[in-house]
Amino acid sequence: MSTIASRAEVLKLARLLGADEKGFAFLAEHDALAIRALREQMTAQLYDDGKALLQKVAAATKLTPTSISAVIAEKALGPLLCARVASLVGAEKAIDISKRLPAPFLAEVCLHLDPRRTADIIRGTPIEQVIAVSKILQAQKEFVTMARFVDALTPEAIKAVINATPDEEPLLRTAVFAENPALHNELVSYLPKSRLKSLIAKATVDAELWSAALSLMSHLNPQWKGELGQLTSELDDATLAKIVAYSQAQNLWAVQLPVIAATSPAGQKRMLASAAMNTLAVFDAMAEAAKDKNVAAALKTLKPQMPAAMQARLG
Repeated sequence: MSTIASRAEVLKLARLLGADEKGFAFLAEHDALAIRALREQMTAQLYDDGKALLQKVAAATKLTPTSISAVIAEKALGPLLCARVASLVGAEKAIDISKRLPAPFLAEVCLHLDPRRTADIIRGTPIEQVIAVSKILQAQKEFVTMARFVDALTPEAIKAVINATPDEEPLLRTAVFAENPALHNELVSYLPKSRLKSLIAKATVDAELWSAALSLMSHLNPQWKGELGQLTSELDDATLAKIVAYSQAQNLWAVQLPVIAATSPAGQKRMLASAAMNTLAVFDAMAEAAKDKNVAAALKTLKPQMPAAMQARLG
């Protein structure tokens, strides 16, 4: 779990600094919360730099008619300065200005905006505008940027974006970067069962997506974790073999095993009986993961459903 979360934090840090994530790969070995703290300190520094000048720009904007402010914002200030000034202008004025700006420009502003400082503005943005901007960000594969806004959006806006997004892949890629994982239960609850099945199926396409799906499931409460785990257990043998390969290659058993343990006994038995899962290499990887007490507890839950060879090896 910490490895997946750390990777996500490294990518968000690189995105903040406009740098290649490969240059920060060494940080992925550190705790995710420590990387987040570093990112938040850097965000504060970036926004505080030149604050006196930004306050002067904001003060001038407050005195200018909204229609003129919108023109100045788009033609003179540009996305970066607009993002820095937004929180200093005041929510009501900023929302009025944003209503007059084209969605492509607002999408560029979002790349530089700090949602924690502009939450009132984000919540007051018309839902139609939120949907339009989200479609542009999805097309640009700016999933890190989209995830940063999940906390600030209203439930109505989130539901509207989900309903306007027919493909589950962007939703999955966005969820893995959400700032507040506690919201994952809420996000999953907005999807009908048919879309949850589609999400699980989509996640098995490649190792990166499956890692994202496990990250999402690891934050869910027992009910939702069990439901998504059950949907996973209903996949065909070839797909289950792919999942085992992903977990083995990326060392994901510490996250995968608690998800399996949350499913029904029938679902547990189905996944544990997979031929791909019953190899010495997988047994040893599972045993290594069980050094963590939570994983050990999951294996204890799974023991009654294990094939004999697995029980003997992990006993």
